[in-house]
Amino acid sequence: LNGIYFRLFRSMVTVSIISVAVAFTKDMMTGNVIGRAVQKEAAAEAAQYRLYDNWLTWLSEDMSRARLRETLAASDPGDMHYNALRQWAGLTATEAGRLHDDARGIQELVGFFEGLLPGQQLVITDGAVFGDLPGWLAGEGNLERFTAALAELPGIRSTPDVAAQVRAYRQSTATWERAGEGRRKALDALRERYPGRTVHSLLVEPPPDLGAALAQLGFAGPDVDLAALQQQARYAADIDALSRLLRHPGFVRDVAARAGVERTEVSLPVLGAVVLASGGLDFLAGSLERHTLDMPLTEQRTREVLGAFRRRDRIAGVDRGTREYGAGGAGGRSHAGWLIGVSFVVCTVGIVNAMLMSVMERFREIATMKCLGATDGFVMLLFVLESCVQGIVGGLLGAVVGLGTSLPVALLSYGGLVGAMLPWGDIGSTALIAAAVGMVLAAVASVYPALVAARLVPMEAMRVE
Repeated sequence: LNGIYFRLFRSMVTVSIISVAVAFTKDMMTGNVIGRAVQKEAAAEAAQYRLYDNWLTWLSEDMSRARLRETLAASDPGDMHYNALRQWAGLTATEAGRLHDDARGIQELVGFFEGLLPGQQLVITDGAVFGDLPGWLAGEGNLERFTAALAELPGIRSTPDVAAQVRAYRQSTATWERAGEGRRKALDALRERYPGRTVHSLLVEPPPDLGAALAQLGFAGPDVDLAALQQQARYAADIDALSRLLRHPGFVRDVAARAGVERTEVSLPVLGAVVLASGGLDFLAGSLERHTLDMPLTEQRTREVLGAFRRRDRIAGVDRGTREYGAGGAGGRSHAGWLIGVSFVVCTVGIVNAMLMSVMERFREIATMKCLGATDGFVMLLFVLESCVQGIVGGLLGAVVGLGTSLPVALLSYGGLVGAMLPWGDIGSTALIAAAVGMVLAAVASVYPALVAARLVPMEAMRVE
């Protein structure tokens, strides 16, 4: 009984050590998996929320050559912006593909330049660049000065082919002029087709032939989803109507008193929290009546718009907070890797220590087995298998504990978004990986203690009291 007690105690120590290491690993892995999934979904939803703003710019703003080039570089062959620029510039498929490649190369050069420190930018351009690097490089003698100064900068390991990008910029100047002129003509034709209508009014109440007109003028494909665009435009108009209420000092004072904040802190999120709370609509109607203000929306629409605003605000915050997952977050991954590595080292040392104590307590047992014919390999295998069993138990227990700690943290960080976005398949895979890591750690850590046990001389071990 005494031997069983000590054996169980040592096993519990080993299992506990493995469980802690695996739980930490599982927590880090699950947090990373959930962060990536939430970031992907939040970024996609946030992009949908920007639909109206993007279309408002696309249909109204006169784009510069640099902006057109940036738009083409960010597009893919065959999508809306790619086809629009191809149509406006009158390009063949081959010419459009070449211009697309040139645009991406030039934007790579611009991105490289913007990634330099401000002092480095100042040195290699003599402080003469204000937003149009390719245009400046195309000037007389600027390319030579730029490349010479760039070569002398310390710590710059790889640079884009500046000369090739400047050559492409010069060759495509006429093409970009045609694209800009074609876009201006398309905008003029759109205004003539719907005289007196702003882009905002066209999107809020689209005419029946708007989709065909946009496709004809090159702004969109024939399958443009005007219904989704109209919904976003109406939301923007309704939010603007509610925002105008906050310009009235008396109404702002009522909202501040209701929310328990200073008047300077009253904003749309505060108004949304007040109106969506119990009795909020009655308060809104009473305050507007008191200050002789008109109710801009129906009660139901007010709740819908403010609820959508709260959702958008939450999605925008999550998108910003999880952007490191989508961008790669090399620094964060390196930091987490160091922490996991340290935990593995501590776990391995703890297992080795516990197994060595187990070997010392079982000297007479090992000696008896060897006297009865047990080989060194057999004794070593016994200890390795015992450690592997403890590793499996500790790994499974640690995976459960790690999952139990990571899910509440994710719920606190991302709120209700987690429920709809949880990647259960990936979370299950991380649990299996964490459990396997626990078993491997236990097996590796048991090799030295098992070797010590296998090399015991039976007669010397029998003398141990």
